[in-house]
Amino acid sequence: MNTRFSDLLLEILHCDTSLPNPDRLLALSTDDWNEFTTEAIRFRMAFQVKEFFDADSQYGEIVPQVCLDRLGETVRKTLMNNLRQQAHLRKMLTLLKEANIRVMLLKGLWLGEAVYRDLKARATGDIDLLLRLEDMPRFTKLVIEQGFDVPSNTANICDLAPARNEFPLVHPTRKALFDIHWALTLSPIEKPVDEEKFWQRSEIYTIAGKPCRSLCLEDHLLYLCFHAAVHHRFTYVGPRALLDIARLIAKPAHPIDWNDVVTRAREMAWERGVWLMLELTRKQLGSKVPKRVLDELCPSDSDDHIHAIAMEAIFLDQPKTDKLHINIVRMVDERSLLKRIALLFKRIFPASEEIATLFTTSVNSPGFRWLYLKRLGLLIRNHLPKIFLIAFKNAAILAEKKRIEVIDRWIEGDAARDQSA
Repeated sequence: MNTRFSDLLLEILHCDTSLPNPDRLLALSTDDWNEFTTEAIRFRMAFQVKEFFDADSQYGEIVPQVCLDRLGETVRKTLMNNLRQQAHLRKMLTLLKEANIRVMLLKGLWLGEAVYRDLKARATGDIDLLLRLEDMPRFTKLVIEQGFDVPSNTANICDLAPARNEFPLVHPTRKALFDIHWALTLSPIEKPVDEEKFWQRSEIYTIAGKPCRSLCLEDHLLYLCFHAAVHHRFTYVGPRALLDIARLIAKPAHPIDWNDVVTRAREMAWERGVWLMLELTRKQLGSKVPKRVLDELCPSDSDDHIHAIAMEAIFLDQPKTDKLHINIVRMVDERSLLKRIALLFKRIFPASEEIATLFTTSVNSPGFRWLYLKRLGLLIRNHLPKIFLIAFKNAAILAEKKRIEVIDRWIEGDAARDQSA
């Protein structure tokens, strides 16, 4: 891991209450405490760390008051933000109910209320909503009428993001931010799943004081694993991704059907990512995942190396804008010059749907072709420096490249091996 206090943070989050060793905390200097507090806040764990310190009065004498105050202020801001998010969700749920448009809440506020059961415990960014594809034209008309930031001539939001299956919906005055999904996987990179089955198994919860449909427990557990391991390849998800899973397993609204978890993970070809997330949660936080579940999902090529690489990605400590893109790695690694040129051409001139998604416009909009030049400028600005660093054997960028390659190959499993054969 590449942060100084990542192991201490994991010990505080661990279900073993004897961790961490008090002597270790006593040995920390004032500078250490300030640095640790900064890490806890950056990884969105302020509530958990403050709760740990508040549970034992002896820590009041050990932890500098300025650090406790910083943690407390962050927790207060989290609560205020989540209360605002609740208000935005309530308004959206009311609008959708009146319009008879079906919706499901994913992650975020559902986790805060149904799993953590404390609005202070988990910060929420955007509000993730899943809608049916056939409802998107009516939904688009509704949000335009409500003043959301969508071009007024848009008939279907899906046309603004045809390459992603999701769209960031912002209200300029209310500051409401929703992430609207009409599929759970990212097309065409990730294998599609049958969303209708998720709708059929969905459950009703009370969220923000209103009845709200969400994924059933088993599907939410699977989706959390998929989202961190497959969708994000562990990068920048932070230890909260493990804690979300640990809390769901520790205090589910009703018993988890682990047979269904295994069966569905295999049906959707998510078993590698699900196994690794469950195993990391067990290993790092002491989560009580049934051994038979881990045994059934465990791939033949599992080892401690992939654990270490995944944890390194989880605790990445660099700006997201510095991220080395997987497409750059694949192009650099390609041995055939013709294939490398083909990959480069494809990135410079992608499908029109990808351009439409990037610039949130329609393929039929005026001047659409000029957006390819704008994209070329973005590629040069964002990725050319990294290509030069790889070419000149920069140690840091080569280490990141290696990590990306290992995780990508491992997640893809047999498919990646067949492709390279």
